[in-house]
Amino acid sequence: EAGAEAEAGAEARRAAVEEQPRAREAAQLAASGAARACLAAESPRAEEGTAEGHAAQRRLEGRGGGPSRLAGPRRAVAGPGRAGAAPAPLVMQVVGGGDESPVRRLLRELAGRLGGEYVGSSSYDPRCRHVVVVNVKRTEKLLAGLAAGAWLLKPSWAEASAAAGAWLPEEAHELFSAGEATAPCGRGLLWLGAPRAHRLARPQRGGGVFVGQTFSLAPEVVPPPAQLRRIIEAGGGGVLEQGAPLRVGAIAVVPDGADASHPLAQEAMRAQASRVGPNELLGRLVGLGVASLAG
Repeated sequence: EAGAEAEAGAEARRAAVEEQPRAREAAQLAASGAARACLAAESPRAEEGTAEGHAAQRRLEGRGGGPSRLAGPRRAVAGPGRAGAAPAPLVMQVVGGGDESPVRRLLRELAGRLGGEYVGSSSYDPRCRHVVVVNVKRTEKLLAGLAAGAWLLKPSWAEASAAAGAWLPEEAHELFSAGEATAPCGRGLLWLGAPRAHRLARPQRGGGVFVGQTFSLAPEVVPPPAQLRRIIEAGGGGVLEQGAPLRVGAIAVVPDGADASHPLAQEAMRAQASRVGPNELLGRLVGLGVASLAG
């Protein structure tokens, strides 16, 4: 009997030893399950926070808080019904017609609707490459537009663009006539081939009519030096400051009718510089053919 009890005790001890690993494994599984439950409880909040962040980002971008983009002018491009952004800002001015003419009002409206900028100043804006000519007038804007090789356009360009809902190609509306046709322009004439001739010559020159040329202006010239300077600079030329010495290759602009006794004319002779009057200088912008101003 004593032997049976001893054997039973030994069996109990063996069972207890075998049970210990199973107990440890169960405890580990329970701990792991608790951890997963904790993570599962936190996970929806994390996902919710991410979704809220994404939604906030979308709302921010919807209000314009994302990457900044400047809306370019809407232009009609090759192919019916297609439109795209112009590669450069569209800056427009008008010659003639008065401050509140229908064309000026239309361009202001179209600039806001289709993109671009209408500049109402009486002076030429050097950024301008589209001059709408209501009346042919010998004004600073007309002459500077010619010198710059800008588009000189009829009002029909603005009207047709309004109807199309996009800025239309310019060539069909260019102020142009083939041959030797002219239009009255101040006390002279505008050769109607000049706008296109200057515009097409711009890429070959690398700029406007006066690129690479330097001028010295007599203080009493007409148009006044400030206005004449803007016309020359629109064409890519340079103007020396009053009193700066002439140099070889420069062009002295003296009053129309001035003779060799004029101080700037005398200085031009000493510097071996060319001499020209304003009417001759500007006449080469509007006259038949595109003459060089170097001679």
